[in-house]
Amino acid sequence: MIVFIKDKNSFITKTMVSAVDYEIHESIYDTVSTITIPTQKSPINEGDFLMFDGMPFVGIVTEVDIDGGRTEISVEQAIKLFSRDMFYSATSYTYMEDYLKDLIDTNYTNCTDDLYKVPFLSVNALSHTSGNCKPDLDDNIFNIKSYTSKLRRLQDIVCEWDFNRTQLVLNIYKKSFGIHNIDMSNPRYIITEQTISNQVVGKITVFCEENSAYSNWYLKTDGTATTTKPADADRVQGDWTTLVVNEIADITDDVKDEFAKNYYSHKISFLTDSHFEIYDRLKLRMDGKIFNSYVSGIIHTKGSKYIEVECGELQTQYPFLNRL
Repeated sequence: MIVFIKDKNSFITKTMVSAVDYEIHESIYDTVSTITIPTQKSPINEGDFLMFDGMPFVGIVTEVDIDGGRTEISVEQAIKLFSRDMFYSATSYTYMEDYLKDLIDTNYTNCTDDLYKVPFLSVNALSHTSGNCKPDLDDNIFNIKSYTSKLRRLQDIVCEWDFNRTQLVLNIYKKSFGIHNIDMSNPRYIITEQTISNQVVGKITVFCEENSAYSNWYLKTDGTATTTKPADADRVQGDWTTLVVNEIADITDDVKDEFAKNYYSHKISFLTDSHFEIYDRLKLRMDGKIFNSYVSGIIHTKGSKYIEVECGELQTQYPFLNRL
């Protein structure tokens, strides 16, 4: 596998070399990949970009360890580029993808401070979804990295990286995810990790600071949330909790986000030779139950014909089904 390493300031290729070894983590979480290459004459620096020929991975170098003829490089995913905290300014917009593009262009691509400018970054909004999804704020501070995660989680709007000789390319679009039905008793899926736990919220009482009003939200067995109390048979059985929301406009998204934390297993990972992509939806049959999940991580290891697929928190499907 050919590795390209590009200068963090100019995006000029510093090194193009075959990898001696690698373990690449694509993930929705903050993960670190390791790549080993022959030691190069050109220095590799923290902040340089690293990518592979033929693999959808773009990363940022965080550590370089030279040991004689070999250099081991630690790399975080390219979304790390947008981790700088900044103050939020409310603005009106029509499409969420275009708003995200404008945020990145203003604060990175065309930043007025040349030291923080990324002129070789090209951002494309490939779809246009109406709506309003405000970044999560802490004392009116946010960062774009966290905001991209919220858009993915609540709106299915994703950021995918690409590159060419002169440009780092970010494509923003609403994705239609693949769906996989998986019976874990099938020998083509080899479970490598399974941690069972559960936490289920079925009702949330919300207090909104903007109007000092309370409201009750109920989670239905079809996965939807409502303020109208459903019949007991249509409700998810779980804990009753509380939530404080700053603004009326944020209530629906914050409630959906809280219910989305329900899980019946913290983690499951499996080896497979099948093709999967990050965010693909999964319907897993295990122990006579059906679980809904998604692909939260994919690990590529040199020399292995398998990929390791990491699942997001599993959610039990209601009602329990006997078969896929």
